[in-house]
Amino acid sequence: MSTQIPASISEETVDHIADERDEPDWLRETRHEALQALEELPLPDVIQTPGRKWTDLEALDFEELVDPLNQADETSRQDDGDVKVLTFAEAVQEHSDLVEENFGSILDPQENYLTALSVALFTTGTVVIVPEGVAAEDVTIRAEMNSRSLFSQTLVIAEESASVTILESITSGESADEDRYFSNLVEIVTGKNSYIQFGSLQTLDDDSYTYTLKRADVGRDATVNWIEGNIGSKLTRSDIESELNGEASETQIVGAFFGNEEQHLDINARVWHQAEHTTADLVTRGVLDNEARSVYEGVQDVGRGAWSTNSYQRENTLMLSDDAEADASPKLIIHNHDTEASHSATVGQVDQEDLFYMVSRSIPPRQARDTLVEGFFVPVLEEIAVDEFREDLSQQIRNRLDWPAFPTTAVWSETTIFQTPCPVSDEYAESGEWSILTAESRQTWVTCRWSRRTTYSEASPGGDSLAMWFHCRRAHDNLRGICISHRTSLQQHELCPPGRRRWMSVGQQVSSDHQLARLLQIGIVLEEVVEARSVTHLEELDSEPDAAVASLLQEAADESQRHRRQLESLIQNLDVETVPFEEVESLVGARYGRTRPADFDGVLYDQLCNEETAYKFYDDLIGAVEDSEASISVNRVELVAVLREIRAEEAEGVEEVARVMEARWTNPHSHEQ
Repeated sequence: MSTQIPASISEETVDHIADERDEPDWLRETRHEALQALEELPLPDVIQTPGRKWTDLEALDFEELVDPLNQADETSRQDDGDVKVLTFAEAVQEHSDLVEENFGSILDPQENYLTALSVALFTTGTVVIVPEGVAAEDVTIRAEMNSRSLFSQTLVIAEESASVTILESITSGESADEDRYFSNLVEIVTGKNSYIQFGSLQTLDDDSYTYTLKRADVGRDATVNWIEGNIGSKLTRSDIESELNGEASETQIVGAFFGNEEQHLDINARVWHQAEHTTADLVTRGVLDNEARSVYEGVQDVGRGAWSTNSYQRENTLMLSDDAEADASPKLIIHNHDTEASHSATVGQVDQEDLFYMVSRSIPPRQARDTLVEGFFVPVLEEIAVDEFREDLSQQIRNRLDWPAFPTTAVWSETTIFQTPCPVSDEYAESGEWSILTAESRQTWVTCRWSRRTTYSEASPGGDSLAMWFHCRRAHDNLRGICISHRTSLQQHELCPPGRRRWMSVGQQVSSDHQLARLLQIGIVLEEVVEARSVTHLEELDSEPDAAVASLLQEAADESQRHRRQLESLIQNLDVETVPFEEVESLVGARYGRTRPADFDGVLYDQLCNEETAYKFYDDLIGAVEDSEASISVNRVELVAVLREIRAEEAEGVEEVARVMEARWTNPHSHEQ
């Protein structure tokens, strides 16, 4: 199906772009030919099943998206030694014959509607020329999109025995209240025995539509390795392709994506083996959350003359939400029997056994899940030889896991309460009623009341911040975050995810009596939880309970009561004012996971979690005290001695529960109460 030419595009538009850049006739003619072909060209192919297209490119409204004469970008380019890194306009003026020879030699400008549109309208781009025998590592191209639409071209020309690593990135600059469109075409031309590594990272905002097509002609004994990360954009169509036209040529395509909200990612990796002794390796991993969707197509095409080839493909998608959707279509097209090839694609969820193991070690469920997600990307990250790119991509993944800013949560039996310093306008705060959209369930929750209170944040010690308490209509123990409409922000107050509340974090060194008192209060709350749950379980035991279990629970309750008195004595020796215990309870819930009786099944397993949680807390607290050089009003040696004594008793409790559990497991007639 063809698409009409937008009304904002004409021959005069193309001439205006060419005149501004003083382009030679050959480039002007190429632009006009692309423009004239638009009415007859189809959109890029998409995978289809009866009655459904996996990606709907026809829904793109180019009348609204394309604004050809107001394109704007901020692009920085860094070269390395003898490598020439030029803007496209500079390259056309300084190396016109070389650019004319290679531009469009790999990618036909009229391959499809989107390529022709880009060639006709591009206003920015980069040409990288690597002379024969030159080895370069640090070529970077960092672009910022500052307009409704932006069309870009990248051309890499590597001569014989040349080597270069290029890192390209695109991000959104000036904010816009309208949808955007970004297009980038990349061509790589290789000489004999050359080596090209090309990395690209896309982090555009969620109002953007993105189309990229990257293709390399890989010559004899040459290597082209692609690395691509797609994190942003509302809809992404990304094609990476290598034509192995030279004997003993090689390519690797490494991809990573992370979609959330309603993002749609159409990721394609294709390799054509056209010569003997060629090798290809395609590795893609992606994560989907909320209502995000991915479409993956991997193609390995082995030609009739491609003897003794090796081609491997694997794609894995991890689903974090039941509402996310992933489709994959790995393909092997073999025309030569002398081939070693494999292909695979998998879709799955976070391994529940791994998650259970981490939670049972007192790691909060959200932190445990995020750790497993980061680990999921490791096989891809290990394939990235460029440290800078690997670190950038890792940071983007961590940022996505922390998005949006997650409030500290405390989950009780009937109501979920959120408390966090929130940037809101007084207009909304005064209204007393808020509409909050959970990132996971996408349901509307009604909330009430707000108040001003004093926090003890290290960022703004003793400052007055606007703190919101959100009382949801029903409990939700896996709320992933909140999105709140607001107009003006209190920029000095930082939103923190669970476990990162700096003003009350065991992960920080003790810096004052004030902080130490709050940490000790956390210990008291934990001991109260252990004591209360032990007593509850004792009361629920049968009339003829297991003596070992009953003794264990009674000892745990007595021990927790004793620990509370020790901690209270330490706090009394500190000349500080304590905070309300409900605030401490919120932190305990966020950092150490679920702490109410209804959250666990099984008396012994519950008791094991209690003992391990307490042990972990005291171990953290001892480290925070010992690592600190701050002055505190109690004897540090005596303080650490008391904490070590409590920690040792908690360790003994863990061992005792484990012994009882082992004894019951080996006795087929035993079972938990």
